[in-house]
Amino acid sequence: MSKGKKRIGWEIAVWMVVSMGMTSMSYAQETARPVDERSSFAMILENDFIVDTDKAYTNGLFFTWSKPWVGEGKGTGDEPDRVFRLTDRLSLTPGTDRERRKAYSFGQALYAPDNIKTAIPDPDDFPYAGILTAKMNVQYQNDTRADGMGILLGLVGPSAQGEWAQKRIHNLIGVADPQGWDHQLRDELLINLSYIHKWKLYDSLTMLSGKETGFDMTVYSGADLGNFMTDVNAGAIVRFGNGANRFPSSPFKASVGFIPDIGYSENYPFIVNLIAGVEASCVLHSIVLDGNTFKDSPSLDRKPFVAHAFGGFGMGIKGFWASLIMVTETEVHEEQDEPFTYGSFIVGRTF
Repeated sequence: MSKGKKRIGWEIAVWMVVSMGMTSMSYAQETARPVDERSSFAMILENDFIVDTDKAYTNGLFFTWSKPWVGEGKGTGDEPDRVFRLTDRLSLTPGTDRERRKAYSFGQALYAPDNIKTAIPDPDDFPYAGILTAKMNVQYQNDTRADGMGILLGLVGPSAQGEWAQKRIHNLIGVADPQGWDHQLRDELLINLSYIHKWKLYDSLTMLSGKETGFDMTVYSGADLGNFMTDVNAGAIVRFGNGANRFPSSPFKASVGFIPDIGYSENYPFIVNLIAGVEASCVLHSIVLDGNTFKDSPSLDRKPFVAHAFGGFGMGIKGFWASLIMVTETEVHEEQDEPFTYGSFIVGRTF
C-alpha cells in the first residue's frame, strides 16, 4: 500500500476517535431529549484504499439525515403527512404499534477501470462514471418487522463531476491522475424506486441494559426499479454486542447511498456491536454495467446473479456512533476476474 493511502487511512481513524471524544463531551452538557424526539445525521465514506486497489467502485461519499420516529397517526409537526398517507397503505409492517419516519440521503459515487494510466480505457473493464444521487426513504418498524420505501433521483455523466472529484482525491493521497475520463458514461437523469422488508428472527440484543451481551438475527428481501438499478434481493444480518437499535442498517450495496439506522437509548450510553451479513441479488439492469439508456456508451456483459458479504464493528458513546464495515462483492460482469472489496466508514450523531 502506498504511503499516501496509509496516511489517509490513519487520518480517518484518528478523526473518528477524536470526533467521538469531542462529541461525547459536548453531549454530556446538553439537556437530555426523549429518545423518540431525536434526529440522526451521518456521513458515509466508502473507498477501496484499505485493500490497496483503485478500480471498480472506487469511492462514495454520502450524507444522511433521519427525522425522529413518530407513532401511528402522528405527524412530524413541521410538514403535511401526504407522503405518510401514501406509504401507510404500502407498508407491510402491521400498524397497531408501528413507528414511522422520513430520512434523506445525498452524495456522489465514482467508478473507474483497473488501469487508469491509459487515455483509452479497456472496453472489458469498468467504465469511468460519476453518479450524484439524492434519496428520500420512509421507514416503518415495530418489534418484529420493518420496511422501507424510497425514491432516488440522480445524475450520471460529466455533469456529476466525477472527473473533478477523483483527481482531487488522487492529489490528496499522492497517486497518479486518471487519464480516461473523456470516455465516461454520458449525461443521463436517474430515477429509482426501492422497497425492503425485514423480519426479526431472534433478538436478545436490543432490550439489554448495556451490561450484558446478546445477539439478534434479521432476514430481509427487497427490490429496486429504475434506470439506475433494477434488481431483486434477499439476505440476512447477524449482530452481537451489548445493545443496538431495533433493526440493523439498510444493506450495504455499492454506490446506493444507504441510510444507516443510527440511534441512542439511555439504557446503554456506551455500546459495541459486531455485524455480519450476506446478500444475493438477481440484477436485471445496472447503468454502470449496461451503459446509458438512450445514448451510445461503454457497456459490459452483466452477470445476472451476484452476491456480497459484509462484516465489521461499530461503537457508540451516548449520541455518537462510528463503525467500519468491509464489503466484498462477487464478479458482476463476465470479463471481471476477481471480486472487489471496499471499506465503509460511518460516523453519525443522534441529537
